[in-house]
Amino acid sequence: MENDGKTLFAINNIQEASLSDRAIMYFALVRLIEKDTNAINIINNDNINIRSISNGIVIETKEQILVSVYNLSGQMEYKSLINVNTEIPLNKGVYIVKVNNESQKVIVR
Repeated sequence: MENDGKTLFAINNIQEASLSDRAIMYFALVRLIEKDTNAINIINNDNINIRSISNGIVIETKEQILVSVYNLSGQMEYKSLINVNTEIPLNKGVYIVKVNNESQKVIVR
């Protein structure tokens, strides 16, 4: 994803925006992510599989990896080194899962 600076600015400054502006930015970003499947790259590694479940995500791995999970406000929800299959409980929403230096969007329904 190329960084035009506008989306990251909106995410980084969302706490300073009014409630209605935050809602507009949130829904615009969700539509952008859902509409453009290339907005966040899918992690391309045969040893790592990320999938959503009803109350979170499951990361299946055969190697030690650093996993970070962020919500759309940019707040870190989870960070850990894992080396086994791991279930991460999360509320419904859209998350960015970062594994080592790659990222993938995950929708928890």
